[in-house]
Amino acid sequence: MYSFLRGDTFLFKVKIKLENGNPVKMSDIETLFVTCKNGFGNSAVEIFRKTKDEVELDENGYLHVIFKPEDTQDLEVGNYVFDVEVTLKDGYRKSKKGQITLEYDVTDHKGE
Repeated sequence: MYSFLRGDTFLFKVKIKLENGNPVKMSDIETLFVTCKNGFGNSAVEIFRKTKDEVELDENGYLHVIFKPEDTQDLEVGNYVFDVEVTLKDGYRKSKKGQITLEYDVTDHKGE
């Protein structure tokens, strides 16, 4: 679980490994989605989605995902869920899920 102030930039890392334990390379990836919703299930509303072009993958197989201020600044404080879904060119698919908690921000930028 990750917790941060709504409207802030937030970076988290997720390790993505192949079945054999080796780290994934960007050249192995066919599609990649990081999807954030207000809950699980069919009635959950998608808040935002990141794709392969919006993330970085380091040499150790860690996927670096950045939530930008505009991703969360207009959201209600509370809990949200996300998943990272990676599909490789050979058809192998790996998913990881997690939760974020958005906390109240103190500084109001709406009057600028």
